[in-house]
Amino acid sequence: MPYYNLAVVNEPGRILSTAAKDRVEALAIFGQELGKRLTLDDQGMTAAYLLDEWQNGPHWINPTIPVFEISS
Repeated sequence: MPYYNLAVVNEPGRILSTAAKDRVEALAIFGQELGKRLTLDDQGMTAAYLLDEWQNGPHWINPTIPVFEISS
C-alpha cells in the first residue's frame, strides 16, 4: 500500500502522513484531518499543499504533486 505525505505550503514543517490505496483516498483522509475539501485539479490559484507519494522502491522517482483547496 502506498504511503503519502502532505506538506502544508504556508506552514513550513507541517506535514501530515497516511497510508492509502491511492491518491484519491489519501486526499480524502487529509481533507478530513484539515477540515477542507482537496483536489488534484488546478483551481486557478497557487497550490496550498504538496502531496508526496511513496511506493516500494526508490523515493526520488515520484515528484511532489500540487494539491488545491476546492472553493465553496
